Amino acid sequence: MKARIPGAQQNSQANMEAVQKEIEETVFSSSTGGGIVEAKVNGAHQVVEINIKPEAVDPDDVG
Repeated sequence: MKARIPGAQQNSQANMEAVQKEIEETVFSSSTGGGIVEAKVNGAHQVVEINIKPEAVDPDDVG
C-alpha cells in the first residue's frame, strides 16, 4: 500500500499543475454601468483588457 502513495502523490501533483495552468489561462470579465466599463483579467491576476465606452467620460476631460 505504501508503494501506491508516492505514485498517487505524483499523479495528484500533475493534476494540480494542469488545473492551475488552465485557471491561469482562463479570462474572466466583468462590467459595470450597463456595460459602459468592462474589464478582463486572466487567472494569473493580469489585466488583459479594459474597455470604456465614450459616453462614460466627459469629452472635455479627454485630450
